[in-house]
Amino acid sequence: MPRHHDPDAPARGASAAAADADAAEPETQPAAAAPLSDGAAAAEPSAPKKRKSRRHKQSAGTQSSDADPAHHAAAQEAADADAVGPWHNSTSTGGRLNDCHAVFSADSTHFFCGNGANVKMYSVSSGLVVRTLMPPHAASKGPMVVSIQLNPFRQGQILAAFSNGVVAQWDYSTGAVTEQWNFKRPVTQMLVSASRPNEIFVVTNEKYEKQSERSGKTQHRERGTVLQMHMHTRDLRIAFESRKEPVVSIGFAALGSVLVVAVPMAFYLTDVAGGDKDAKRGPRRFEVSERIVSLAVNPAQPFVATGDVRGRIHLWYCFNLAEGQKPVSSLLHWHAHQVNALSFTPDGTFLVSGGDEAVLVLWQLETGSKQFVPRMGSEITSVSISGDQMLYAVGHKDNSVRIVSVTDMRIRQAVAGVKCANVNHRVYPMTAGLVVDPRSASVVLNGYPGSIQFYNATTDQSVSDIDVSPRNRVTRIEDREILRPHVHHIQFSADGEWMATVDVRDDKVFATETYLKFWRYNSDAQTFMVNTRVDAPHDGAVTSVRFQPPVAGRPLLAVTTGADKVFKVWELVEATNDRESTVWTCRSTGFFKSLPAQDAAFSDDGTILAVAFGPIVTLWDPETNLLHSTLTYAPSAEPVTRMAFARGEPYLAVATASHMHVWNIVTASVAWSLRARVTHLIADPRSPRLLVLAHEPEADRPPLLALFEPSSPVPVFAKSMASKVHGIAFSQGIEASRITYLDAEFRFQTLVRDSAVASALSAAEAAEEQAAHKSLFTSIYGETIYRTSRQDDGPAGAGKSATAVRSRDDAAGAAADATAAPGAHSATSAGAALAFLEAPSHIVAAPSKLIESFMDQLLTRREAFDAADFVHGGDDDEEQASEAEDADSADAVAVAAAAAAASAHDVATMAAPPTAFLESFFSRLFVSAPSAGAAAKEASASSVRAANGAVNGAPKDATPAEASAGKGSAKSASASAAATPKSAKAPAKAPAKAPAKAAAVATPTPAPKANGAAHAAGVANDGEAAAAAKPASGNRSKKRAYDGA
Repeated sequence: MPRHHDPDAPARGASAAAADADAAEPETQPAAAAPLSDGAAAAEPSAPKKRKSRRHKQSAGTQSSDADPAHHAAAQEAADADAVGPWHNSTSTGGRLNDCHAVFSADSTHFFCGNGANVKMYSVSSGLVVRTLMPPHAASKGPMVVSIQLNPFRQGQILAAFSNGVVAQWDYSTGAVTEQWNFKRPVTQMLVSASRPNEIFVVTNEKYEKQSERSGKTQHRERGTVLQMHMHTRDLRIAFESRKEPVVSIGFAALGSVLVVAVPMAFYLTDVAGGDKDAKRGPRRFEVSERIVSLAVNPAQPFVATGDVRGRIHLWYCFNLAEGQKPVSSLLHWHAHQVNALSFTPDGTFLVSGGDEAVLVLWQLETGSKQFVPRMGSEITSVSISGDQMLYAVGHKDNSVRIVSVTDMRIRQAVAGVKCANVNHRVYPMTAGLVVDPRSASVVLNGYPGSIQFYNATTDQSVSDIDVSPRNRVTRIEDREILRPHVHHIQFSADGEWMATVDVRDDKVFATETYLKFWRYNSDAQTFMVNTRVDAPHDGAVTSVRFQPPVAGRPLLAVTTGADKVFKVWELVEATNDRESTVWTCRSTGFFKSLPAQDAAFSDDGTILAVAFGPIVTLWDPETNLLHSTLTYAPSAEPVTRMAFARGEPYLAVATASHMHVWNIVTASVAWSLRARVTHLIADPRSPRLLVLAHEPEADRPPLLALFEPSSPVPVFAKSMASKVHGIAFSQGIEASRITYLDAEFRFQTLVRDSAVASALSAAEAAEEQAAHKSLFTSIYGETIYRTSRQDDGPAGAGKSATAVRSRDDAAGAAADATAAPGAHSATSAGAALAFLEAPSHIVAAPSKLIESFMDQLLTRREAFDAADFVHGGDDDEEQASEAEDADSADAVAVAAAAAAASAHDVATMAAPPTAFLESFFSRLFVSAPSAGAAAKEASASSVRAANGAVNGAPKDATPAEASAGKGSAKSASASAAATPKSAKAPAKAPAKAPAKAAAVATPTPAPKANGAAHAAGVANDGEAAAAAKPASGNRSKKRAYDGA
């Protein structure tokens, strides 16, 4: 077959061209799963080793079966790489609907669109994805679909060309790949014509550098080539080549053998089936005055249509011309901007065009009349026509495809990918992130500039779009782009009835336009409608918007923070006789130390409002605007950027530029900290867990997606992200929340927790932890006969801290059993006491605290006789009588009961078997509750302080939390003091259990320390307090025993 030349190109042999075509095939090995970064390992020092999941997942949206074993193995490997513990990736959705033309099926009931590396088959009637055609193994990673064509020679077969040169063929009724070809060059377009049986034509454009001979400067150029391959023999030839210009588009003329090739400033006609005469003549060149953007060849009549950058359409009658004869042309001009798409109907009587005006124009060629479909929503990039000429598939720049019916010239169906994928993110960044609509469970995000998009990541369907700032579709003025409004914030109320948005337009020329809008869902229109618009809600940028969780008996509130150093509380005012409709009004404002307000968050019950002013977190009463307390933590120079309350627990997560701190707002202390740059911080609406996207500071590593329990710095789930993440959110699942994030390719990735795998992993972790309990003592002497099985109810990943807490609790329970039933040495209590031998050493009290208990056991017989003397009368009768006179009759009864219990305990200790000595000794090392006297004194002192604070105000040295307690604390403390007046009068003789409960209420829990030492610090504090506390009865008998010794 002859090879055609560019007149400007030097001659080359066909063998050299074939050698270039046989260049090395690019490697397409599947990428391995990225391991967790070192920064993640530092954040979770006690995390258990990650197990490899053997579960294999299959894409839910794919109904195809691939016969290629390599492809199947790659899919299995990708599934294993995506699985992290009980979490695994479901089918990815969203993405880009590529700029290639959509294609209708032969019966016009379905249409096909490229979606990344996949081809999606949509239903015309419903707009849902019917089938996803997965790429072959050679095109599974990286390359995108650039062109789609029906195979005119095989019914039910569809071809797709990938950017890496692979062309695949599917049977779209089954989704199976039937055949594939490899051109081994990057491909931009593919063409299959019914007039050229079993031949594939592809366009490949390559950039190269050339050094100028005159100036010596390097010039960047691009050359285009049209390659031709036979489907059966796979012979590869060059049909056209241009050394200086890229190929814009190609098409076949009605004659069948004439290939039309368009370059920016000309188009060529070349006969791909000609003989030697045509080879010597080469392709004919026809120059144009303006740069060609689009090309279409009439399938029924011998002429070509070109669209240029000035919006003009030229019809060229250039076939069957004599040598040197110029073609005849006619002009069609309506478009104000460049013509992006041209397409002829199959009968050749109509021409359809579209451009940046977002208007579809239908030209009747014989009469010159025009029909319009205006306000298509976005710039038109492609137009395809069905075989029966009843439907048009119009591709748009906003990543959507709309189906237009010819009968009424109206939009019949619309499908869309993620619309922000085709937006200039330097001008329109994704400032709103991902927000979940509670009403529809859709993910809401920035759409095309000035709008927001509701996308169902589960069904892979764009639910709706809302123009937050409706404007006339004017793309540019004198080639200058018009800056559109941009949505900065999106928030929903808890029930999904209300939505708040903030849109901004700042063109750096005129004054900045900022609008706060409250939207209400209209069930009749099935969309949100604007209820209230506030112009310039702050004197500057609005930094955050939050809705208050519903509070019974109170109106709904919302809060906004701004760069003007104030926060504003907005109230929903219902309609009354004086007010016709429900509106939002600004109820109050607040500020703190002239610091900028960065973010705000409401507690789960809506009673606490946290506002970040610079590096300080302030806690307010949203109803009264009273400041409760302030929270600050080093480094104090870094402002707080994000905050989130944990659901159902008193924890507030705070993120700065280099750290994340989790505050316990009850104790006003930091529970733990994480050294990382947190870009996303989300609270699970259905559990206390926190989702974090963290970057290790001063390290060029991929971000880490981690899920935390608010009480522990050890993540329950962590995944290293291979690329940039545009947003994360908790989406609604059947059993629990799912994790949804938008990756660098603007595809929604959903992480689902498998309950069966989670249960299996929990059982394995429990077995590992039980094996870890074995110590040197048990390895030498074997397991104790008193050991009993224990349930592990702690959170996953609690590690050594949870083990220490359980050991302390078991030993404390053994002490309580010994006190409640002296002499009854059950297997449970004895096992708990002896289990102390295997507890971690850091929970043992200091030796100075243990010597007294040890001496008590050495002198048990003397203590028993002293206790008997105390009961029957002895040296202490007079002292006991004087104490009884100071107490009332009820106290005397309590004293007698305590003495009898002490005597019974000592007598039982005398008669106890040898193992009871161990149980009694080690149980005394863990006394979790303070002594009765200390508890009563503390309760009395707290009551007095609370009462004084209520009457005289907070003392000067009071903490913010104490100052904010108010009258409520004083009343509760007074009520507590009034309930137990006699316990406060005689603390030394009261029973031990009742004051212990009161002390637990009145005394706050010891504040956990930062950097992951929360559990260990709490255990150490409790251990020291327990060792210092002593029972009131028996102190004098111990003193006599020591003196006698």
